[in-house]
Amino acid sequence: MKKLLPLVVLFLIVQASAQTRSTETLNDNWLFKKGKIENGFRLDLVESGFQKVNLPHTYNVSDFFDDRRGDDSLDITYYYYRGPSWYRKRVFIEESDRNKRLILHFEGVNAVSNVWVNQKFVGEHIGGYSEFQFDITDFVEYNKTNLIAVEVDNSYNYDIPPHRADYTMYGGIYRDVYLHKFNKTYFERPLITVKNPSAQSASVSVKVTLTEHSGKHGKYKAVFRAAGSENDTVLEMTREFSPSVGKNEYVIDIGTMANPKLWSPDTPNLY
Repeated sequence: MKKLLPLVVLFLIVQASAQTRSTETLNDNWLFKKGKIENGFRLDLVESGFQKVNLPHTYNVSDFFDDRRGDDSLDITYYYYRGPSWYRKRVFIEESDRNKRLILHFEGVNAVSNVWVNQKFVGEHIGGYSEFQFDITDFVEYNKTNLIAVEVDNSYNYDIPPHRADYTMYGGIYRDVYLHKFNKTYFERPLITVKNPSAQSASVSVKVTLTEHSGKHGKYKAVFRAAGSENDTVLEMTREFSPSVGKNEYVIDIGTMANPKLWSPDTPNLY
């Protein structure tokens, strides 16, 4: 049986000031309304007819599609709603968050999403099967309640696959939503690559994006560490960064691991 080497690499970030981040789950107390609404992102929108929902949520939950009336030639998608709907949520942003970067993170919305914060258009995401996020730092007001509005549309669109499937393309915000609060300089999610793993060796590299918004043009030090099942260090390297403003991408070769413990169903080793 072929064995694999999965890695969970622990990053210890050391900066001039300690990197801190927090995450708030935004799943509760959304307002929802099915159908097209003109300017559904407005702060002064009358919200009569909206219902209170919690995420994850689909607006097809009550649709039926089993009654074909003897006509099996009709596609199943004719029997459930495919079109726009709106979600709205109010979030209080603390004054203490003023020195943070605020990232609004959606784990899954089907299929086209348009997002506004305080009536300002933040961005669009196309596709229902990938997560996405927007930096909303420049759109929020501090020590105030802020409005997040999301238009979701699962209408048939030739440019958005899948076109046909043995499952339904239900619409909605069907996975969790988070608000991440980062320092103005922070690492985004890393991509870990293991090259040529074998029982003799395995080389590990990490692609990271260091986002810099502090304007300090400082130097930052990061320690990259791969640990074994007993939290023993098997690889470690230190790297200094002098990022420019914005996103800075780096590929770091962590090193080569000697005699790695490979994974299999009988020996499910992890690093």
